[in-house]
Amino acid sequence: MKTSKQSKTKKALSVAAIIAMCGTMSLTSTSCQNDTQTGALIGGLGGAAVGGATHGKKGALIGGAAGAAGGALIGNHSDRRHR
Repeated sequence: MKTSKQSKTKKALSVAAIIAMCGTMSLTSTSCQNDTQTGALIGGLGGAAVGGATHGKKGALIGGAAGAAGGALIGNHSDRRHR
């Protein structure tokens, strides 16, 4: 029983990651004006996908928030370096 649950979790995580990457690629090319925004978007989508696949709705919320914050910090550092 545990193997089946682990298999489903891995499959859901893979599907979520693919969807997040496709969404990220299309959104970042059109809507973000700097690396801070791009980082927040990519981090938020990735964090929500991983958190949701592993821990449901609550995990998606926490993962999305943490991913967006981390991505924004990294993007901001990149923006400052390119000034």
